[in-house]
Amino acid sequence: MQQIAPVLLLKSRNETYAENLQSAAIIGEMVGKKREMQARLEQHKERMAQWASQLPKGTRVAFGTSREQQFNLHTQETWTGSVLASLGLNVPAAMAGASMPSIGLEQLLAVNPAWLLVAHYREESIVKRWQQDPLWQMLTAAQKQQVASVDSNTWARMRGIFAAERIAADTVKSSTISRLPL
Repeated sequence: MQQIAPVLLLKSRNETYAENLQSAAIIGEMVGKKREMQARLEQHKERMAQWASQLPKGTRVAFGTSREQQFNLHTQETWTGSVLASLGLNVPAAMAGASMPSIGLEQLLAVNPAWLLVAHYREESIVKRWQQDPLWQMLTAAQKQQVASVDSNTWARMRGIFAAERIAADTVKSSTISRLPL
């Protein structure tokens, strides 16, 4: 196989944002485009810094995916969580060693983000049911009406430089998140 084509195994699905940037640099080098990739990575770094400068540093933000019976919290050890953390936002750490734990409403209340971003995988979503629960109103994000739906493909499935830039742009585009208290 090595004689037919070089084989390179890189982490993808469970990698963090920083690991993904390292993989991009390796790929650029492997395909003979090191200089071009370094230039694109520098441009990416500048773009991300611009978006980060428009966000309130340290704001507690949680992102999760919601299905009919399950909510998965994406912590700072996940791709999307690490992108949000790179923007200066306070993203929850892994829970009991799990980077993407399935949590209930009570556990979400313990996290208590100022802003909750949800990717609904299905029309029927556990978060939509939680919104009818009296406990939901105890959530800071719910009290401040700072719960937003985001695109599940971009936020939970895509990876790479373009995906990170889209997540950053989506985060900044929300007029509310830009005014969150620290």
